[in-house]
Amino acid sequence: MKYNLIPVGKDIVPTVDKPWSAKISMTRLLSYLSILLFSLLLAVFPQSRAAAETAASPLLLLFDVELQEDNDALTQLNFQEFSSFFLTGEFAGKFPETVKKLSDQGTIGVFSKAYSLLKTQGLSAAKGDLTASQSALEKITGMCPVWLRVPSDQVDRDLFSLAGEVGFRFDASESEQAVSQSVLGEFPISTNSTDRILFSDFDLFVTYGLDDQMALDLLKENYLYRKESGRPFVMLLHPTIIVQHAAVLQDFAKYVKQQGGACLSLDQFFSRGGQQQERSVGIQVDPGLITIDMKEMIRNLLEFGVTDVFVPVMDRDGNHYFASGGEPMAEPEVCSRFELLLKSLAAAGIKTHLSISALRNHQAVVKNKQAAMVDQHGLVSDLWLSPSSEKTKTLLIKNLKTLVKKYNVAGIHLTDLLYPGLNYDYSQAAVKQFEKVNNITVQRGNTAEQLLTEHLAAWTAWRTVQIEQLVSAARETVKASRPDLLLSATLPARSLQDAKERLQSGCDGRLLASYLDMVVMRPSLNEFLIATFSMPRITAAGRSAAGLKPLLFQIPLDRGKNWSEYGVKHLLDSMKVQEREQLAGIVYPFYDQLLEDPVFSGENFATIFSLTRIYIQGDYETDKEQKITDPVPTPVVSELTENSAGEIKESWPAFLYKIDKNQVYEVVLRFAPLVVSLVLTLFVLLLFVYFLFVKKVFSKKNSMSMEMTTIIDWQSMDQSILDEQISGKLVHSVSRLLQTYKPQSAARYRIGLLLHLVDEGEQHLAVDELGQLPVNIPDWEIISRKYLNETMLHGYVVERDNLLYLTESGEKELFALRAEGFNAGQWIFVEQRMQEKLVATCPLCGTRNVGQWYTREFVCNGCKAAVTYRECNSIERIPLNGDSEGSQ
Repeated sequence: MKYNLIPVGKDIVPTVDKPWSAKISMTRLLSYLSILLFSLLLAVFPQSRAAAETAASPLLLLFDVELQEDNDALTQLNFQEFSSFFLTGEFAGKFPETVKKLSDQGTIGVFSKAYSLLKTQGLSAAKGDLTASQSALEKITGMCPVWLRVPSDQVDRDLFSLAGEVGFRFDASESEQAVSQSVLGEFPISTNSTDRILFSDFDLFVTYGLDDQMALDLLKENYLYRKESGRPFVMLLHPTIIVQHAAVLQDFAKYVKQQGGACLSLDQFFSRGGQQQERSVGIQVDPGLITIDMKEMIRNLLEFGVTDVFVPVMDRDGNHYFASGGEPMAEPEVCSRFELLLKSLAAAGIKTHLSISALRNHQAVVKNKQAAMVDQHGLVSDLWLSPSSEKTKTLLIKNLKTLVKKYNVAGIHLTDLLYPGLNYDYSQAAVKQFEKVNNITVQRGNTAEQLLTEHLAAWTAWRTVQIEQLVSAARETVKASRPDLLLSATLPARSLQDAKERLQSGCDGRLLASYLDMVVMRPSLNEFLIATFSMPRITAAGRSAAGLKPLLFQIPLDRGKNWSEYGVKHLLDSMKVQEREQLAGIVYPFYDQLLEDPVFSGENFATIFSLTRIYIQGDYETDKEQKITDPVPTPVVSELTENSAGEIKESWPAFLYKIDKNQVYEVVLRFAPLVVSLVLTLFVLLLFVYFLFVKKVFSKKNSMSMEMTTIIDWQSMDQSILDEQISGKLVHSVSRLLQTYKPQSAARYRIGLLLHLVDEGEQHLAVDELGQLPVNIPDWEIISRKYLNETMLHGYVVERDNLLYLTESGEKELFALRAEGFNAGQWIFVEQRMQEKLVATCPLCGTRNVGQWYTREFVCNGCKAAVTYRECNSIERIPLNGDSEGSQ
């Protein structure tokens, strides 16, 4: 058969080449051998046993339950494993016995369609629906639900803000591809490695039409991928669908158990994560900064209930506190204090973690200039080591071996596992390694420009791999000498939540967590200030990445800052019991910082640690009644959150914290009549303009949508794109073409593409051949099944002897589409542009921004200005793999 389609790969994001894949395979083999070895040592090293128990990824099954048919299907399914059930208030009223039974089997959440009420009847109606559902379920189960799910097409920030106000803390509505961690703690449904396939029974069996064996194989394959990274496998189920494929569910659950995993409810998963070890109260102690009597400090730490102390092994310039083969040493008295501190902590029974910076080391850079990072202008950093340099890895391993051999401590802690931004590392050695691994040639002279445009996806993925390999080498070094030693790291909370942060820093907390025995999350100061809203997001992201491993929260106070400026007491007191249960502990800033802060002089110094014990172990409602004196003047964050619908600006002016609410109310009441009058007048004017002009124009535009797709010269645009001749005018033309396709017509054209493929060949197309056609659409092999399923449901295609035939109605539909101007090559061009990314340089500040063809403007990440592509002098694209010729 001949197909006039582009013979390109199916993935959008360039993948790392075969040598790296081979390295991954070797890593798997070594991992299996290591697991076998560690299993022989479990009886000797009890701490390693705890790590082994939490290594396997758990399976979290989420059921949507709302109809009579769901109740019958659940009874027929009779699935006994722990799961989570999202129920409507109406269902709870009809089937209270079922709700009670399900609550004994797992987590109960609310499945709500309040979005339609929010848009049609307003906040009050939507709030009433959410509250009524909560009350109905609480009356039956005795617990107020804190988990929410809404249909995927009803995900809305305003709705989530409203849900937060009525008591919901977490949401499980979105996929990993769409998760934004913006309001509630979003715990996403799992997707495959390309983020294209959602693991839902509806998607697998209805959308893609997979048979049971194909679905089971796909689930097993992706569970193993999850198991390697340590992340939980979250699957969405509908009782009426999965009951028809009950064997798949049973076999998959059995397979997870065979791999060492378990089926858990959401509450079990979150609470078990915080209970894997004794609850921790940690603090950082730098021997180069403390000058007080060591005995007094140890007495204070014991009195305040500190369980873990993180001790840096070098000062901020990279001078060692310990002897390590010719490396620059700190002052002798500081080194002596370091040795005394470790001995004192050991004698007191406090767990000690030696903290070492992986990439931020001035002294190491001075001695090894060739290992330093280089910025895009060619300037060599005097502070940051390149993770891709063998010298960096050798230096870290050397220090780790010395520390493990010399000191009997509880753990090794890594910090600074990141690039300081996309501006680094363009050293010649790093670029050469990137070229070799990816089989890419980068022109010298405009290296950074090429890497940040044409090869952006491959470049950022490679940077992430360099840091991952460094952590992998650290783990191998530590565990080879002492399998019982805990390996932990401080990870920016945003590296767990935000894809943009991972791209900028190369630190993917989701990957690094798999190598760690304990994860310490450090939020930004802005997240810290609005803890009421940020903590659910941080803990949900942390648990999604770290699984059941100990997860600690580090208070991100910079040195020299007064604690009263941030209101630490308010932070801890405002935490809900759910957040306290999900964390294994909390880590405070440097000990000397607390001593120097006048707020914590004398008896007040103990207040913060008393609150910590409440935060980690106490009962919120009981502890609130103790009325601990608060020595810290705290900003009225709770009042701000009530007035901001779940969203507080990151740089909220400090003076607003002191505004009297009564004054605000007086101003609002005084000007309310004038504001209402202006709003009504504006509304009437808008209605007049709409009926006079806008409605007519839109009606004309919709009637011409198909005509416009045929008039636009898409072949010329395609050739210009492949020739890398991209201008702002071209982007606007492509955008105009894409926006003519409405969701309904897009679905029809996708069916048209499949009809075209079945009709075009000289011989009849076999079912198995469809997914192998060279169509440049991501995950075509699986998605083609969805298109085929839809065409067969419409009666356009039939299957006979494994061959596909157009029916009479299918021929008519294809004829009608072609008569209207449908062109398969044009539609493939549209699909390609929908998946492709653009990189545009802001004409105002020079920042490079990743955008898309669909829109004609973007908000600059640097100066935050709204910029149209026509204003940009430099626009590049991140091409789909295998681009070589235009769509025919």
